This record gives sequence, C-alpha cells and structure tokens, in this order.
Amino acid sequence: MKTILVGITWFFLMSSLITATAWADCIYSGQYYPTGTKIGDLTCQTDGTWK
Repeated sequence: MKTILVGITWFFLMSSLITATAWADCIYSGQYYPTGTKIGDLTCQTDGTWK
C-alpha cells in the first residue's frame, strides 16, 4: 500500500512540474497573462517572456 501511495504522489508531483514548465504566465504591468496573449507588438512566450 505504501508503494502505491508513493507512486501516485510521485506521478502527480512530476506531472505538475512538467505542466508548470511548459506553460508559464507572463507578467505585464502587474497582471498575469496566459501564453499566447498579444499586447501590441508583444506576444507572451512559453518561457514567460514577451517577444
């Protein structure tokens, strides 16, 4: 039972870390925007930067 619980915990931990690195929010003027948001000439990138 302990092995199953550890396995499930490990799975959820890894899946949340992978998801967090794949889609970073961008901050613009103190507000968070999802990846792909366009403001003027800038587009929110997956690494959390504006280009």
